[in-house]
Amino acid sequence: MDTKTEGFVFKNTVPHVNMSVKREKKKKKKPKKNIEYPKKTPQGTQNKQLKVIQYLNDWHTNRNQWKFQKNLDSWLVKHFYKKSLLGKAYFKIFLLYIADTKGSALKRCQERAQLILSSQESISKTENSVKTAKVKRAKQVLNI
Repeated sequence: MDTKTEGFVFKNTVPHVNMSVKREKKKKKKPKKNIEYPKKTPQGTQNKQLKVIQYLNDWHTNRNQWKFQKNLDSWLVKHFYKKSLLGKAYFKIFLLYIADTKGSALKRCQERAQLILSSQESISKTENSVKTAKVKRAKQVLNI
């Protein structure tokens, strides 16, 4: 199909209507599926807790075979003050672990401890007695 316009010859030109059809085809995309991700369960937290305890135990008893794991290290920094997740014996190991770490883990842990202490200052004395373990742990981390 040849089209002439003032002396120019355009070969194989596609009418404007076909271009709009191509645009519509490009715009049509598959609809996104509504995927529901599972919520965190207490059992998921228990599994993570067991992994972290094993991780600390391996670090403490067998450093030759111990391997750094970023996700467990981050979990420890995020939850070190929770007595229910990290028992007294493992908290002592955690203090040794965090003092020995390289990188920014100690700094992040101390920043979190400072945040805990500053938030506890604004809480009344009645609630403070409930949070004493949290505050004690934060102070211990700051003393490293």
